[in-house]
Amino acid sequence: MMMYKKIEYQKFTLDNGLTCILHQDLTTPLVGVSMVYKVGSRDESPQMTGLAHLFEHLMFSGTKYIKDFDIPLQRAGGDGNAYTNQDITNFYCSLPAENLEVAFWLESARMEELKISKRKLNTQKKVVIEEFKETCLDEPYGDVWHHISKACYQEYPYKWPVIGLELDHIARVEMEDAMSFYQEHYTPKNAILALSGNFDTNEVKNLIGKWFAKIPTSGLNAAIKQSERTHKGYKKLEVSGNGSNDTLYLCFLMCERNDPRYYAVDLLSDLLGSGKSSLLYAQLVKEKAKFLAVDAYVTSTDGPGLLIIEAKPHKEVSLTEAEDLIWALLDGVKNEVIPVETVEKLKNKTLSSMIFSELSPSNMAINLACFEALGDVEEINREVDSYLACRSENLQEAAKYFLDKDNCVSIHYKGTNA
Repeated sequence: MMMYKKIEYQKFTLDNGLTCILHQDLTTPLVGVSMVYKVGSRDESPQMTGLAHLFEHLMFSGTKYIKDFDIPLQRAGGDGNAYTNQDITNFYCSLPAENLEVAFWLESARMEELKISKRKLNTQKKVVIEEFKETCLDEPYGDVWHHISKACYQEYPYKWPVIGLELDHIARVEMEDAMSFYQEHYTPKNAILALSGNFDTNEVKNLIGKWFAKIPTSGLNAAIKQSERTHKGYKKLEVSGNGSNDTLYLCFLMCERNDPRYYAVDLLSDLLGSGKSSLLYAQLVKEKAKFLAVDAYVTSTDGPGLLIIEAKPHKEVSLTEAEDLIWALLDGVKNEVIPVETVEKLKNKTLSSMIFSELSPSNMAINLACFEALGDVEEINREVDSYLACRSENLQEAAKYFLDKDNCVSIHYKGTNA
């Protein structure tokens, strides 16, 4: 088993509630910066979905003194980007260590002085609407997550995709909606600032105080945790859309990301469908030649996630036959002992991916911020032991519980171009 070095960091909180995490790495000339806001699509109203993603775009609108966030960052030798998911919005960048203060200047301005005009709001609404059309309406299988989200969640607010449920929700956003969302969620108390790279810790603490300590915070209350009941009974949906092949999606509701069972489920998904050595590929694509492609993956969400098996059968194989073949394979996984050496290979592959994901300062900063957003940054160190502790019987127990037919939403997606 490969060695994994514990990640050292300092964590502190400013009086206004901003959580700060510092990881010093003197082997790089760069510093990665991640500013995570604990706001995602789950924080939206069901009548106005897509607002968190729209606001990610609006957060680049500029301030009275900064017209374009990208230009100062690029002049400082850096680059950056952002993303929104169900749980968080993350603004991240990487730049030379000597220019780190530029990132603090930009992020503090974004947090305190964002300037949204009617014109900028309308411009970004048009951008997001076009993105919706391109990725959900025009792109093959682009509407799949609309079907998955709606079918799999009845209680937890993952019932719509991050980009929004429908175009009209985005089109109806007004200035009052945007400013209310900004003032409620983009506040120090709801944010995590993580750094990784070459810096002097005391100097950086002083700079953080200089740029962020005086920003006022709101009285934002933590979101109430909701649940989603597993094993609600088998559900089958038949839909059609813009796809070149008929595709089967078997969706199983699973645990939250910080649930101890997550690690066994994650390894189980790799066993089933990660790469050409996986069970689904080896048996259904290579051996039986019934499928063109097959994959299995999990959604690593703060709330209850999904394990999804996605499979494209050959044209002569119906989706019903394809589903029967997969259920037969899953029954084998649940009833036959998984070889110890197979589990060890899965763990080695996972740890290798973890190590590579932390090589760049930007990725390390993002990982630190995201673990803190889940509840505790120290989980970044504990997760190694959590994966190593997984045994064959843990994967089998996870398969028996979560890969149960009463816990499955089956989506038969008929490609209109098939």
